[in-house]
Amino acid sequence: MAIMEPNVTRELQDIRNDLTLLRKDLSELAQAMRVNLKDESKHLREEMFHTFDTVRERGDKIIHNVEHRIEERPFLSVLAAFGVGLVAGWFTERRALMGRRVWRE
Repeated sequence: MAIMEPNVTRELQDIRNDLTLLRKDLSELAQAMRVNLKDESKHLREEMFHTFDTVRERGDKIIHNVEHRIEERPFLSVLAAFGVGLVAGWFTERRALMGRRVWRE
């Protein structure tokens, strides 16, 4: 048994060394992942703000175009709004009537 003890001691020391290296590697990996995720989140945030600005600009252009068309033809715009209101009212009333019906078999 005296012969095996130095081997066991050496193997235990090797395991401790391996565990120390593993901890160091895991720490470095976690740090690299933190940096990578931080960079990725910064990139996504910038892309989100760019998309938001683009959508806002398009919305402003659409509103400007609608305002311009209303100014060009105010009477036609009022008629169109009236027509849309009639159609929406018709659908709403029809749906309400269908909901009140009792279906019999």
